[in-house]
Amino acid sequence: KRSFLNIRAGLENIPGTTKPHITVTNDSGRVWLNNAWWALNLGLMEKDTSSFRIKDFILSRGSRLFTLNGIYSDLPGDTLTAIFRDLDLSSLSNRNRNGQLTIRGILGGYLQMTGGKRNPLFFSRINISGLKLNGENLGNTRLVSRWDTLNHTMVFNSSSQLGNRIAITARGSYIPAHRQLTADLTMDKINLRMFAPFTDVVFHDLTGILSGNIHAKGRLSHPD
Repeated sequence: KRSFLNIRAGLENIPGTTKPHITVTNDSGRVWLNNAWWALNLGLMEKDTSSFRIKDFILSRGSRLFTLNGIYSDLPGDTLTAIFRDLDLSSLSNRNRNGQLTIRGILGGYLQMTGGKRNPLFFSRINISGLKLNGENLGNTRLVSRWDTLNHTMVFNSSSQLGNRIAITARGSYIPAHRQLTADLTMDKINLRMFAPFTDVVFHDLTGILSGNIHAKGRLSHPD
């Protein structure tokens, strides 16, 4: 299949800098992804020495939608926002060199990125219906992170619920000023086969059921 795009690009040298200012625009087009045609609108994309800006990037097919808008830089006020609606995660399944990595589920919600390379922060409200990872059914999953203005802290709280059982919960906080992380992870009756593609180099034929708690606290580069 051939994809069709109408793209215009510009390149400008900015005085006093070593890297050019790049501008890319696209009115509309279509691309072949996962055995189906998707409509694509790029809008405007700009890249220079200090920032990346994108406006009206829209990829859609029926009710499925992915959009990207905003600016990503080291300036505190700049934010890049991604919106997801009815996206099938099975397209992310891939074969790594150690085994089959599979993921299933329907993704919806949003993700905001700010802080740039120096101090990246992520704020989200994401829901995944029917999440299944490497054959392990985790149920409905939510990933939520927000900014606590009073304590200048990023707070996160995530969980996967299968029926009446909460299979996985992860909650904690991150203080950007000190790069200080506090996190608690709880797992209940998780089949170890879920980790097989990541551990086959060290452990072969990993089997069993995992339940327990993990607590981590410390600087992001050296948690305890």
